[in-house]
Parts: sequence; C-alpha cells; structure tokens
Amino acid sequence: MKAGAGRRHQFSAIALCLIMVLLPAASPRTAGATAQGPSAASEGHREQGVSYFRQKNLQGALGEFRSAVELDPSDAVSHDYIGVILGESGMTEASIPAFQKAIQLNEKFAEAHFHLGLAYDRTGRIADAIAQYQEALCLKPELAEARYGLSSICVRAGDLNGAIRLLRQVIEAAPNFSEARYNLALNLWNRYKKSTELRLKSDLDEAVQELLAASRLEPRQPKIHAALGRILAERQDLARAVEHLRKAAELAPDSPEYRYDLGLAFPNMRLRTARWDWSFGRKEILKARPPNSESLWRSSPKTPRAATC
Repeated sequence: MKAGAGRRHQFSAIALCLIMVLLPAASPRTAGATAQGPSAASEGHREQGVSYFRQKNLQGALGEFRSAVELDPSDAVSHDYIGVILGESGMTEASIPAFQKAIQLNEKFAEAHFHLGLAYDRTGRIADAIAQYQEALCLKPELAEARYGLSSICVRAGDLNGAIRLLRQVIEAAPNFSEARYNLALNLWNRYKKSTELRLKSDLDEAVQELLAASRLEPRQPKIHAALGRILAERQDLARAVEHLRKAAELAPDSPEYRYDLGLAFPNMRLRTARWDWSFGRKEILKARPPNSESLWRSSPKTPRAATC
C-alpha cells in the first residue's frame, strides 16, 4: 500500500502470524458476533472476507468486511478484521478505532482486546497495551498470544526474569509456538551472559532444549539454527555448533553473518574451509556495517568466541 500522510506503524511479521492464528477462530458464528448473530445480508460478505484474508488478499478482504459492516453495523468480528487489515497495511493508528468498535459491540471479545493491545504496543502506548493484553487474558486465560505480547514488553523493559516466566507459560499453553521457544532461549542466554557472580548452567541447558524443539517445528528457519550453534559454541560443543551454523548458512546463503559465525566456530582455523568462511563473512559484514558494529564477534580467527544471540 502506498505511504499515507504522517507516521505509520506496520504490524511485524510475527504479529501478523499471531493474528492469523487467532482470526480464523473468529468465524461468522463465534463469540465475536452479537447475541442475535450476524445478519444474513452481511454474512456472505464476511465469509468471503475471511476467505480472501486466508489467501492474503488483504485489499479484497477489506472491501468485503467493510460491506459487511455497512449492512450490519453490529458485526463485531468484521470490525476486528478491518482493524487487523489496516494494521498490516501500515495504518496501525487507523486500526485502533476498528478494534475499539469491536470491543464496544462485544466487550468479552478476547481476541479483539489482544489486537487492540498489539496496536497500542506498536504505537508506543505501552500502559494501554498491557491493560488490553491483561483484559484478553482475564477473558480467555488460554490465549497464549496475549501472554506473548506481555513477554515482549518485559524484554524491552529489561525484565528478563518476567519475560522468561511469561514465555514458559506461553509454551505450556501452546507447545507448537516456535517463536516463543526461540525467544525463551534467547532470554535465557541473555540472562546467563548478564549474570556476573553466578552463571546458571541450567539456563544454557534449557536454551538448547528450547531451540532444538523450535528447530523440529521449523527445520528451515536459519535464525533458530544460528542461535543454537552459538549457544553450543559457548558450551564448547563445537562439533554440534558447526553442524547447526552450517545449516543456517545453507538455508540463508545471502546472509554473511551466518557464514562468519560458522568460520569462527571451527576449532582449527587453519582449515581451508574455516578460513574461507571467516574471511568471506567478515568482508561481507564489514561491507554492510561499520567496523565497530556490535554484531561483530570481537575475536580473531585464532581465538574464536561465541557470538551473542
């Protein structure tokens, strides 16, 4: 969609993934509808809108949902969908009234509270976002996506312990939520690194287990293999570290960071392949970022150290 006037906030890819998990459940006959149910006139438009949305035809879906609410202004589910589509199209501010309308029509619509919280989160209204995430959980305690939203706020506030606690709860409720497992592992890794007096080996062990589980759920996701390789390198399990870093480099051949990490993980940097991987990666990273970039591993090929996640 073309850029409009003023600042626009687009939902992240992860946010859209969460939304698409939730929204099909808000079908024309779910709790999002009013007590009387959808009118016959609007139901056809809403069903077509849901179909377009699942096909990622956002503009076609938006037209159908707008037609639905014109025919039946009390259609809470269609208002919610309109908000989601506006947010994904880069108009998060414009999405907020649509979510608010859905909640006004049905204050117990937990998914709409979650979506409104996500919109507030994306536009920097953190206190409002927390309130909406919490309301969604009060209405629907099993709504793992709202707990995930709270965990991301904890991370940004520097509350690693709070984020870890929430992410464990997310995974307990939704074991196949691979992004939650990935982020739990990173937060455990970061807590381990920040511990100056007592470093908990159990944090690293749990991080490895979460990343292994995430890699089984998404075996072709390079960032999972890269994080796993880095943590294994920290544990001096270099053979397995190389295996996962090589996988990341193969899955994302255009990402020099993965090849750079792979080269540093080799125990003998005089191996031709290791030296090539290191030099290629370093050259490409320095080309893309200034030399003092925090993303660079501060080590030479002869003294490799594990990177941060």
